[in-house]
Amino acid sequence: MGEAREWVLTAVVGVAMLWKLLCVWLRSRRNKLLLSFSPIEDAVTVRTLMANVEFPFVCHLSLEFALFRTYAIPSISSILAKSGKFDSDAVKRADDTEILIREFQSHHVDSDRGSAALRRLNYIHSQYPIKNGDYLYVLGLFILEPMRWIHQYGFRDMTTAEKLANFVSWRDIGIRMGIKDIPEDLEALEKWQEEYEVKHKV
Repeated sequence: MGEAREWVLTAVVGVAMLWKLLCVWLRSRRNKLLLSFSPIEDAVTVRTLMANVEFPFVCHLSLEFALFRTYAIPSISSILAKSGKFDSDAVKRADDTEILIREFQSHHVDSDRGSAALRRLNYIHSQYPIKNGDYLYVLGLFILEPMRWIHQYGFRDMTTAEKLANFVSWRDIGIRMGIKDIPEDLEALEKWQEEYEVKHKV
């Protein structure tokens, strides 16, 4: 009986070690793949790998939290309150937003699915008097919040190239949404967001 138990324990430890080695090897391969991409030309691909493969759970939670943070801006929360989506359809709104974001994360905005998601997003937003600053604030959250969460809770930090790719791809979406005055780089966006929160956040 003791020998059988020892054999099982040895087998479990062996499988666990093989699993760990396999994970390390696959992660190493993926890191080499990520390094082969340009953060500008391949921004969508890098962001997709980051959001769907490297940090799927952390990215998902960070974007949910980003949506939650928008409620602290009175001009945003008042539109949500007046629309009725705040009370009766809060979960549906979050789910719909997540579906559209997943389309952006998995498909380029020039693809059929990506452009359809963008058109739908623009149509939904066109029903409400949303200020450019509020659009820009939400866009900034979608860019910056995953980076903050990955830094805090991820198994590793994002590389400079991943941060740039994330910024470039979301900035492109913002431009296609008609958002004006989007900062040219991450530092400027962070500074703008901090100043916006000081002025408007409650």
